[in-house]
Amino acid sequence: MAVKIEIKQVSDAKFKRLRDFLTTAGMSGHEEDSGTAKGLCCKVKYEYDSKKNLLLLEPVEMADHLTHEKLERTIRFAMAAEQNCGPSTRWPKQLGVYNYVEPFINNQSGGVLTFSGDDISNGTLVVTNNKIPDGTTLQAFDARSSVASGIGCKGKVTFILADGNTNLILSYMLDGIGIHSFNAGISGLNAAHYSASITCNQAIQAGYTYMWPVVTLVQD
Repeated sequence: MAVKIEIKQVSDAKFKRLRDFLTTAGMSGHEEDSGTAKGLCCKVKYEYDSKKNLLLLEPVEMADHLTHEKLERTIRFAMAAEQNCGPSTRWPKQLGVYNYVEPFINNQSGGVLTFSGDDISNGTLVVTNNKIPDGTTLQAFDARSSVASGIGCKGKVTFILADGNTNLILSYMLDGIGIHSFNAGISGLNAAHYSASITCNQAIQAGYTYMWPVVTLVQD
């Protein structure tokens, strides 16, 4: 039996944010108020009723790592974010810098995440939020290749959870559209009590190359 997801209180502005987000994620077929959105990770039928402020979703195909709960969580994030990873808001263009990784963390861990360190192999890195409160979604860092570099950007960034014993480790590599990866791992004494999932994990090329992954951290 097909699973249907109902999301209420969806304004026209929120629906536009969602469209921008899906475009950035490499999806197509979402130009109208109803249709079938298609991407690398999923294929979803949808219908938006602007009079009722109602969005109906019916997943048709999903990758193994994607669940209905993760899909709904990502959709809600995209609509709620005042500045999400859509092309209408974030297209950095620094002369001679060809690769950009700007992840967001959706913190549902039950406590504050605090930046605790980084290990940069290639490129530069700026931590944009040293603390990410529970129940919020914020950009974690801005990683870029060095000016006129031909080797992209690569590194690891660690945030410590509120218990002081568990770490969220974000590993990234981006060297053009064909060489990219982004992973989220959990280590430490209480690692088994948390899980991290990633969406919006594709590389996008438009002159330069970009990644805007969304990491959702939850307490199991």
